[in-house]
Amino acid sequence: MNALFHLNLEENHFQASDAKDLSFIDSLVNCSNLQVFSIYMNDLEGVLPLSLANFSKELWFLGMAYNHFSGIIPHGIENLISLNIMHFTGNDLTGQIPEHIGNIPMLQSLGFGDNKLTGYIPSSIGNLTQLVDFNISRNKFEGTIPSTMKNLHHLTKLNLSDNSFSGRIPGEIFSQLLSLRVLDLANNSFNGTIPSEIGGLINLQQLLLNGNELSGEIPGSISGCAILEDLNLQGNLFTGSIPSSLGNLKGLRNLNFSDNSLSGGIPSSFSNLKFLEVLSLSNNSLSGSIPEFLEDFKFLTVLDLSYNDFHGELPVKGVFGNSSAVLSVAGNGERPVDERFKDGMTMRKFVEICASHDRIMEVIDQSMFSREQEDGDIEHGDISSARKKIECLVSVVALGIACSVESPNDRLGMNDVAAQMHAVRDKFVEFGVHGVKQEVSPAKLTIPLIVGTPRRI
Repeated sequence: MNALFHLNLEENHFQASDAKDLSFIDSLVNCSNLQVFSIYMNDLEGVLPLSLANFSKELWFLGMAYNHFSGIIPHGIENLISLNIMHFTGNDLTGQIPEHIGNIPMLQSLGFGDNKLTGYIPSSIGNLTQLVDFNISRNKFEGTIPSTMKNLHHLTKLNLSDNSFSGRIPGEIFSQLLSLRVLDLANNSFNGTIPSEIGGLINLQQLLLNGNELSGEIPGSISGCAILEDLNLQGNLFTGSIPSSLGNLKGLRNLNFSDNSLSGGIPSSFSNLKFLEVLSLSNNSLSGSIPEFLEDFKFLTVLDLSYNDFHGELPVKGVFGNSSAVLSVAGNGERPVDERFKDGMTMRKFVEICASHDRIMEVIDQSMFSREQEDGDIEHGDISSARKKIECLVSVVALGIACSVESPNDRLGMNDVAAQMHAVRDKFVEFGVHGVKQEVSPAKLTIPLIVGTPRRI
């Protein structure tokens, strides 16, 4: 089998469940000229053969990703000194990254993501000076980012997300990684502030730091990442105002600062962010009016400003009038801080409990029902009209609950949401005032407590 150079079995339906089924891998040790071996995306399971470490030293591509292999990364894998690409992503591997992984001098792409690996990033990783792509996301790694990683000057993608890394984000390392395009440190336990050196990553397109314990103010130096498209700082401990300099990031498409403790208003400089598709600022302490320039963002399809302290009337054009967009401005001025919201009681749970005719008014802005209107209904003997309006409110609240279930896959599609909201609106208009059918002008709609329920805050 010395004549075998390439063996590509990717994306088939091959199955294996034990060592006997995987014995064909052992036989490839005799292929002394093998350069490419890939069984990416099949249905192979069982213990990963340790014989991989004895493959040809001519091998430059090893693709074992997206199967069901268990076991450990073979000791001696560093003997494959010609490897450029090594992918084990998407298996059930345990154990640690081999300490001597840094002995593969030409390695450019290294993927161990989505396994059950533990331990630390070995310091020898800094020897892989040709490394371009490093992905160890969705494992159980811990510890800090090793200082030797500052040597990876060619690195363009670094994904350490969904692990248990801790400590600060080392600015002295990232000041040296000027080729980075993607930096994903999301869902770890990093703390401290965002180092100002991040602003020197002039090639960065994605900066994902969400789900950590970062604190302090958001550094204005991030505006130095001039071609940034995706900025996610959600779920940290940031305070202070949103830097106006971020308005210089004119290529931004996704911006998420939700679930922090930010204050102040939406900077006027954000009027430059005309390519935004997603803007999420929910669960902060932001205030002021909602800027009308958001109406002009023709690509904006998701806008979440809920649970802040915004006030004033809601704009009516653009995303605000688009029935297929996802818009939430609920909870402004009505943050869940009273005694009812403790012991795991969330706003959604509370609304779900109250979504009945008997308790619906506990979650609805009372100013929606003026005393004059109630007296008028009674004077005209139209008590049923008030009851029918409450039925509409119950329908809207139930729809809001259906749209906010924890799993996005279980939420209603926007076409269904729009159809149901139109049906509720038509029913509400039909009831009118004292039984007289009314026309509703969009210009009169103001910020809703729950999406679709008009109110002013």
